[in-house]
Amino acid sequence: MALTTELITSTEIIDLAIPNASFDPALIEKRILKTQRQYVRTLISDDYYEELQTEVAGGSLTPDNTTMLEDYLQPMLAH
Repeated sequence: MALTTELITSTEIIDLAIPNASFDPALIEKRILKTQRQYVRTLISDDYYEELQTEVAGGSLTPDNTTMLEDYLQPMLAH
């Protein structure tokens, strides 16, 4: 279990949601874990949240979890 794994990076957030390319990633980095714990974990359940974090940390996302992460959770976190 990797409960400190970020599901999205600050660079991905800037690419997805912030039109100003010169935005400082440091302003976002310290808020990613707190935000995903508050919003994603409560939305998808603790077990599935831990599964996603473990797969992201190990670099072994299943195709279904890749779709969930890239198409739904990362855009949600970015905005």
